[in-house]
Amino acid sequence: MELREQSLEVLARAERTIAEIGLEGVGSDRVAALTREVEGLRKAMESRAVIEQAKGIIMGSTGCDADAAFGVLSKQSQYTNRKLREVAEELVAQKARRHRPAPGSP
Repeated sequence: MELREQSLEVLARAERTIAEIGLEGVGSDRVAALTREVEGLRKAMESRAVIEQAKGIIMGSTGCDADAAFGVLSKQSQYTNRKLREVAEELVAQKARRHRPAPGSP
């Protein structure tokens, strides 16, 4: 099982545990905080894949290492005042559009 699948399974177990606990033994504020934390972790896991893809695109086109590629994404994120995930999604989408076969081609 790869790391992403393991992480998603841990998040699913956390969500089930929160649901089972409900309000018994834990204040509703704590349950709400844990629920928000799990959702944040889930979102972070989903964002990680697209960020890794964008890093791969940068590494492939420039020959830099993973840290430098992340630095490029970070700088672009800061320069455009957008979330790093958004910058990565745009890069991946642009690359996909460029490499999509023309309609009717084999």
